[in-house]
Amino acid sequence: MFMDNLAYNHDSNILVANELKLNGKKNPDQILKYSLMYNYLENKDFIKPKSDFLLLFIGGNEVQYDLTSEIEKEIKYCENKGRHKLITDEILQTAESLCQKVSPGWKWQTLICHT
Repeated sequence: MFMDNLAYNHDSNILVANELKLNGKKNPDQILKYSLMYNYLENKDFIKPKSDFLLLFIGGNEVQYDLTSEIEKEIKYCENKGRHKLITDEILQTAESLCQKVSPGWKWQTLICHT
């Protein structure tokens, strides 16, 4: 997995990951991989415990995800592919906490209009 952009602000205690998707789709295990990365950064003391985490998928078209359904699909995908390291209780808890914090999908035109 490659991140297009990852930033952390110690003062605000927030980690932001931007995934730029011009004509692409979200990878079938991307939320779980970002949850794994978040837990790794927290365990290595790179980010403070319980930091806020904002995961943005920015693309050419506005896409609305039902994150609970997306995570369920990702779990099934990982089970079928034998990627059990992505479906531990710790990672799933992080992924579920993302579901409560995510804003609607953005498209490029929205960002351009605000600059």
